[in-house]
Amino acid sequence: MRIINFKRLAVFSGFFLLAISFDSCKKFLTLSPDSAFDEAYVFGSVNDAYSAVIGTYATLSGDRGYGGRIQYYFSNDCDESYCNASNTISIGGDNGPKALCRYNALATNTELDAEWNIYYAGIDRANHCIKAIPQMALYTNGSDNDKASLRRLHGEALTLRAQFFFDLIKFWGDVPAPYIPSVDQPDLNLPATDRDSIYDHILNDLALADSLLPWRGDPGVTADERITKGAAKALRARIALFRGGYSLRPGSRQMERPADYLKYYQIARDECNDIINSGKHNLNPSFMAVFKDNLDAH
Repeated sequence: MRIINFKRLAVFSGFFLLAISFDSCKKFLTLSPDSAFDEAYVFGSVNDAYSAVIGTYATLSGDRGYGGRIQYYFSNDCDESYCNASNTISIGGDNGPKALCRYNALATNTELDAEWNIYYAGIDRANHCIKAIPQMALYTNGSDNDKASLRRLHGEALTLRAQFFFDLIKFWGDVPAPYIPSVDQPDLNLPATDRDSIYDHILNDLALADSLLPWRGDPGVTADERITKGAAKALRARIALFRGGYSLRPGSRQMERPADYLKYYQIARDECNDIINSGKHNLNPSFMAVFKDNLDAH
């Protein structure tokens, strides 16, 4: 008669139960949450890709975006407008939005952090679109309508990212320049990138966007205020003027422009000529009206 070793049986039973529990935990912890959407899902159709790009546009809106701070406070106290606020250093200022107009914001000013974060949120959203949209099967194998729609969305994302970087440089000078989604970044603590390098990158991006975007008024292009070829060309011309113009350099602390500045002035000239000669846009017949209609209560 064989005697059962209860101690050994207990040990084996323990190992068996432990193995089952580990397997159960693994299965439980690797479940995909119902509320999560991965990249393949978000960019699984033209409509979903459209929603992703519209989400990138959304960072421009609201009080913190072009609906308030960026459009009003960041752009004031210049030739066209001024901030009607007693906000000089001698009286302390408010260290809030009004301080942005008078260039005396302190390091503790929360307005600066808010706008900085909005721009980089927009850049990250654009980076996802720029990466994923060209990888969609419909981008190369879809119907003609699908391919045209996705090419336009790709061009819009490139143009939006260029706008975000352009504004960042205007307000802060040399800034970090992530060109891939943050989830793909090996290190999120990026150093500042020389502004000329960023300018060159986004000028190339806008040249690509030009080839992807339709003109306003082309067949199938609705008047929905989305970015079209003319907008990308106009932005490229403006950025080229900044790239070739004078800028306060952190190294020399001098206002300097590059030796090859005429190259960038030519880019601006060519882009503007393309817009003027496109037949899709017209010059204002009155040069005075350009200023009066925009600044004199119109």
